[in-house]
Amino acid sequence: PSAYNVAWQQAIVIVERVSPIVSEVSAAVLAASQNDRAGLRRYVKMFTEGIALLAFPATFGLAVVADDFVALIFGDEWLPAIGPLRILALVAAFRSITPVLSQVLIATDQAKKNMQFAVAGSVVIPVMLYVGSRWGITGVALGWLVGHPLVMGTVLLRYALHTTELSLMGYLSALRAPAIACGGMVAAVIAVRAAMPLDWPLWLRFILEVGTGVAVYGGWMFSAYRKRFQSFLAVLRSPPAAQEPSQSEEART
Repeated sequence: PSAYNVAWQQAIVIVERVSPIVSEVSAAVLAASQNDRAGLRRYVKMFTEGIALLAFPATFGLAVVADDFVALIFGDEWLPAIGPLRILALVAAFRSITPVLSQVLIATDQAKKNMQFAVAGSVVIPVMLYVGSRWGITGVALGWLVGHPLVMGTVLLRYALHTTELSLMGYLSALRAPAIACGGMVAAVIAVRAAMPLDWPLWLRFILEVGTGVAVYGGWMFSAYRKRFQSFLAVLRSPPAAQEPSQSEEART
């Protein structure tokens, strides 16, 4: 395989591990709440936050330690994969949360509109990849970083938020906890990388980097966001049944 394929496979595996865990439940829950805009808003935020809490530490962590990861796992001949891997890991973070937006459209009987966005993506993203290919495999990875958010993060997001009557700030608030926890994790890993002598064995450096990330993120999650994550897991284990819209639901954000 090429260096780009190696980078792609390592980045996309995170999305493939996380998405199936949540997608089946989230699709059913959103469909059950299709006539309850307050319920849709609540569950869009819950599933977005829950997926991000699972996927963001892996994707952002991989982006930070990509150089040591590639050198240790694949060897020096695959070092050209480092740049694309860093970028594609960030793309994977974004791709992990966008399926919820598509599920909103499907749950509210707008499958045709969702298909139109998918077709738009199949046109825009290849164009971005072609343009980026002028700068090699790193440019192709950048094509993903530009193309996917351009379609999914603007058009699809805007339409899904309009459907649920959820404000952009309300949606972004669901990403606040994962962003804060990952920010602390990334800062800690970078600090450890800077403090370790370069002549230490690569395997030891990598273990310390990953261990630091796991400890910091896990500690932050346990102390600050444990109850919110437990609520998310509870919904996965026991999805709520369809409910009638209630005036006591959360105020529109």
